[in-house]
Amino acid sequence: MTAYSTDGQATRNNCMLLRADLHRLLDAGLLGFDLGGKVLLNKEVAAHYPDLHDKKLDDNVFEFVGKALAACRVF
Repeated sequence: MTAYSTDGQATRNNCMLLRADLHRLLDAGLLGFDLGGKVLLNKEVAAHYPDLHDKKLDDNVFEFVGKALAACRVF
């Protein structure tokens, strides 16, 4: 996935439905995913999302978005 804010295209193959706050974190490079589907949060914001940080995506979700996440910026 390529962030829309960095010239990513709004297409079906380059999208993931997120809450607005999480979408802003993703676009800012503060939210990412590892190749196994684990949520990665920058240490500056991780304390604000304790239930999300290091959580693995549901297997059904990961099966659908795993290929897109492989291209997603992670830190």
